[in-house]
Amino acid sequence: MKLVYTELEQQLVFQENKVNVLVIEQKELFRRMIQELDKQISGEEGGFVLSDNNKTMKIDKEVCLILNPFALDINSRKALTGLYNELGKQGLNEENYLKTCKLKGQIAEYIYDLLNQADYALKFQDDFNLQSLFKALEVEFEAGEENFLEGLVYFMDVCSKFQ
Repeated sequence: MKLVYTELEQQLVFQENKVNVLVIEQKELFRRMIQELDKQISGEEGGFVLSDNNKTMKIDKEVCLILNPFALDINSRKALTGLYNELGKQGLNEENYLKTCKLKGQIAEYIYDLLNQADYALKFQDDFNLQSLFKALEVEFEAGEENFLEGLVYFMDVCSKFQ
């Protein structure tokens, strides 16, 4: 995997078990690079190009920028969306499909009962997806009490899988 930037002559080649070190002595260039990389991770255009086997990859899908390792947000919207999608797929797999249908039916029945007791004309979306249920129940990653390095590794594992 390679990362190139329009204002740098060299490219960063990422290889397993190899650490890249890039020293940027010009403060303005460093600031511009960080700002631009952060913007590209947010989905905007910029001067970075990430590629793997000469195929351009989306930076916002592949890169996680850690600016402050002491203030990591393991429950970012991006990570939770990925988690909810994975859990939603599990809920619809062969093993869980019938349980999921039964539960959704029970929830819909309970909501109908509540709405019928109200003094208002109400309706709701009875064909909801599991992701909305996970969000309503605030399902999130548990940030344990592990030491700093274990927490950082856990964060990177979540980033690599869900962001």
